[in-house]
Amino acid sequence: MGANLGINSIALKNGPVFVKIAIVIYWVASLQYLCVTIGGIFIMSEPISKPAIPFGAIIGVAEILITFGALKLFLAFKLLKRKNWARIVVVIVSALLAAFLIQGAINVTMATQHVFFDILKHNYGLFAEIVAASLLLLPQSRGWFEPKGTSA
Repeated sequence: MGANLGINSIALKNGPVFVKIAIVIYWVASLQYLCVTIGGIFIMSEPISKPAIPFGAIIGVAEILITFGALKLFLAFKLLKRKNWARIVVVIVSALLAAFLIQGAINVTMATQHVFFDILKHNYGLFAEIVAASLLLLPQSRGWFEPKGTSA
């Protein structure tokens, strides 16, 4: 029972290099997202003379963002545990985030007349997630997520 609770580091060492890179990238992107989220919450809640955002709205947004960050860390942990469903969820979440980023960047570009690529260049964490999701889709990576009984 105790062996099942820990992460099998030997299996990760023997895994394909694309899987190792993807898991490390996704861990870093998830931690970066959570740190930026927590930092942004502190900035939004700075006491100022006339708050622009109601405190209740800040708390609500903070709860949603921190929950999403915890979900991303949970998925990163499950990637280490070789769960195929986590790989699929990471790909879906990354695709949705990319779609929202592109749509949001287009809207901001139209509203503020900023250059589209200037808006995109500040989203390193999202680009890292997309790269990790792409690496998880490679045929070499798929084999690492197969159950032990089905691998040839």
